[in-house]
Amino acid sequence: MKRMPLLLALGGPAALGLWLATRVDFVGFAQGALGLPLAVLATALISAPALYIAAAVARAAPSPGVVVAGIARSLDDAGLVVLGLLPAVLFLGATARSGKVALLVGLLALGGAMTYGLRLAFTRLFTTVEARVRVLPVFGAWAVVTLGIGATMIRSFVEGLQ
Repeated sequence: MKRMPLLLALGGPAALGLWLATRVDFVGFAQGALGLPLAVLATALISAPALYIAAAVARAAPSPGVVVAGIARSLDDAGLVVLGLLPAVLFLGATARSGKVALLVGLLALGGAMTYGLRLAFTRLFTTVEARVRVLPVFGAWAVVTLGIGATMIRSFVEGLQ
């Protein structure tokens, strides 16, 4: 059975964002359900072209179609990880005495899932040892910047909840 691309990439963060919105201050279901997946998707859309350009400079770039498909698939897998972690996050957040602790647990789960997605993207996009060696410093710098952009967008989402 073939699923729509990015369905899990958006579904996992949407479920987490919805729960965080209800746990933190019950502010705006729509903002909670849309904020996290839009932050994840916007980060990918902003940073993917930079990865392709940097990999091309390092003479290790796959075709643009492979980059788009690899990043989309990695985002899907990261969203699946978020969905898998959701029961534990819900339990830990429900038993936390503070909404801030629940928020921290949820955001750590999201950050871990996105880091895992970056690891998957690296192995999917750069399939040969030569390409991986050439692009590793570039990819590492790109990953740090991408996580920073994502963290900035997610901080805006969190500030909107409080």
